Amino acid sequence: MTASTTLKSNAGKVRVDNHTQCYHCSEPLPTTPIPFDEKSFCCEGCRTVYEILNTNGLCQYYAIDETAGISLRGKRREEYAFLDDPEVLKRLVQFSDGKTTRITLFLPQIHCASCIWLLENLYKLSDGVQSSQVNFLKRELHLVFSEEYTSLRKIAELLASLGYAPAINLGSLDEAARPVINRSFAYKIGVAGFAFGNIMLLSFPEYLGLDHLTESGFSKYFGLLNILLSLPVIF
Repeated sequence: MTASTTLKSNAGKVRVDNHTQCYHCSEPLPTTPIPFDEKSFCCEGCRTVYEILNTNGLCQYYAIDETAGISLRGKRREEYAFLDDPEVLKRLVQFSDGKTTRITLFLPQIHCASCIWLLENLYKLSDGVQSSQVNFLKRELHLVFSEEYTSLRKIAELLASLGYAPAINLGSLDEAARPVINRSFAYKIGVAGFAFGNIMLLSFPEYLGLDHLTESGFSKYFGLLNILLSLPVIF
């Protein structure tokens, strides 16, 4: 084996393994790299991802973007057993009829065109995935899958093994479910009610025809107060 081995991808482009960078994530190799298929990897995680992609004919992933891979060195596999809980699923999924499920997952690791290509070819890695579409700006993956062949837990574990661990925050779902109270509207109603009540109170003498019993100075004063009280309602 030479010091630099030129490797061709499925797309016809070339990717060079110079044995100084991990073939998957392009991070510098450790002192004792992990060799596999005449390539060098920084950790078992990156080697495993390459093996999965290579087995399923998805190595074009490496040809689309030079910085495609995500390093898995030092990362623990996420636990997704809680996704088997029916109550949790009800809070996460957007639609489910017992056969087909639609859900949107937040994947903060999405960063390039290769990520989009791989995630939208997820059906090649999981038989149950019917469709997968990426919203790059929001870092979201819109999934439709068959419950007969797979589950949300299995899909989440697959994504995590590829370096795209879904960020699932059940606490944020609780916040989103709470009704939003428009406090500004309530404040406006309160101010309008206060102004209306006081204007009516100050205008009683005039309404009842008793303004002649009050001094003219007070009448002008009450009229000015009514104008001032009406200003907050206008603005």
